[in-house]
Amino acid sequence: MNNLSTNYLRVIQGGKSRRPAAPKPVTPETIFEQCRALSLYGKHCYAVFHLDKNNQIIGRDTLLAPLSIKEVYRMACLNDSYAIILARTAANRRNEPEDFIRLAPLINWGRALEVPLLDFVVTDCDGFTSYQERFGDLFNRNTVPAPAIREVSKPTPERQRQIDIGERIKALRIKAGILKQKGLAEKTGIRPQYISSLEKGYRDPTKDEVEKIAAVLGIQPQDLVELSPSPDATPQHENEVEP
Repeated sequence: MNNLSTNYLRVIQGGKSRRPAAPKPVTPETIFEQCRALSLYGKHCYAVFHLDKNNQIIGRDTLLAPLSIKEVYRMACLNDSYAIILARTAANRRNEPEDFIRLAPLINWGRALEVPLLDFVVTDCDGFTSYQERFGDLFNRNTVPAPAIREVSKPTPERQRQIDIGERIKALRIKAGILKQKGLAEKTGIRPQYISSLEKGYRDPTKDEVEKIAAVLGIQPQDLVELSPSPDATPQHENEVEP
């Protein structure tokens, strides 16, 4: 394990650099390999890697530029991340002024929400630059988070409803013995990527999708969404003008 990986573990585990048996801990090289496909296409985007307490990747989300810090940590909360690593992919990995501007708020948000940002890695087709390796003091500095961060990060009632429905779909899927999202996708005819978006609260299921999922899970549609209105179920009288 190199020194950088050890530092990742110390941040997550509160100073204990315990080596997991397997698989190997995440390193900047790991991030580079996983981002290589995006770099080959020359796309300017961001990848958020979600880590568990043993420094293992449990998920990855991709965001298009410009970067939304709020969206980064919303995804982290949805994935129950212990920590995150953020990567920027581009045609070349030169350091952009915007990277330094965003880095301090990203670190502050992570500390406020107790989901530390362990590294910011810039990748291209040929290699990577780790900000933890080059500017480690930025991650270790005791910056003061903005007091409004926790209030801003609270989801709206509509967003919270989507999150609640997604969590309910996941819980009922597992209860029904369908351990993978792919299994639910095959049984319902809904794309696996769409099932993933539903469970993460990124989308609002339509009436047809609710009925398909409920039928496979052996429950009533209303038990899945608690009769929450769907985007394609707007009552007609709402669009009518009173005489």
